[in-house]
Amino acid sequence: AEEKQLLLPLNGDVNLTNVERSIISTIGLRIQTSAGIRTVDPRDLEAYMEKQKTLAGSEKGKIDALKKLADEQMSSGWKALQQLQNKKAVSTLAKAERAHTKLLLETGDLSGLLSSKLHLGIALLRSGRKKAAKKKLYEMLALDKRRESRKLNPTYYAPDIQSEYKAVQDKQIKSARGSVQLIITPADSKVRFDGVTITTNQVDSLPTGKHFVEVLADGYEPERKFFQVTEGNNQFETKLRPVKGKLEGTDFATETSIYSL
Repeated sequence: AEEKQLLLPLNGDVNLTNVERSIISTIGLRIQTSAGIRTVDPRDLEAYMEKQKTLAGSEKGKIDALKKLADEQMSSGWKALQQLQNKKAVSTLAKAERAHTKLLLETGDLSGLLSSKLHLGIALLRSGRKKAAKKKLYEMLALDKRRESRKLNPTYYAPDIQSEYKAVQDKQIKSARGSVQLIITPADSKVRFDGVTITTNQVDSLPTGKHFVEVLADGYEPERKFFQVTEGNNQFETKLRPVKGKLEGTDFATETSIYSL
């Protein structure tokens, strides 16, 4: 029999027409799963899509709750700093840093973590913990794509804080550098280092320390992780995992409802 295909989106909003139901009931629908390719009927497909819709809603709810928690801790920490409650500021902003780290690994948004590290560094300075403060500011700058040009607004930051920040920034600019060779499967993946899109297979002149890498590709699970760059040559290698429930020859997330007869 002539081979036929039915491709549907993975967004939970699937309404099969009678023609589409007839096609599926006649030839079945092949779905790529972790166990291999299997054939399903419309009832199985619709149940699967409904499950995906529920999971997507649950995931969004988790991220929203995490963002709310991180924002509340940042606000509380900033208020404690303004009121010179330095011990409370350090404790609260450390919690904000942890929450923003989790949020970053879920969403790829660096802004919250940069802010929490910066203000935790300031709280540590205000508490007299200068060594720990400089370490935190260095971590923040290593992750910041504007690490060499970012300045603190004098409206919000006192001269002594600006001076300490600038000293760490100058030290990092003069510090050892490392390059990273990228070995990524699939080869056409989108790669970002510290929020900067990379279009070659190598990243050069990175300050030593921890950096954030994000790898995305249609039809694959995103990968977000921290990567330690040392002086000299480094190698980052990863192989993305296919998304479960992927239709053979296409991807649920990007395809519209198309069928060929």
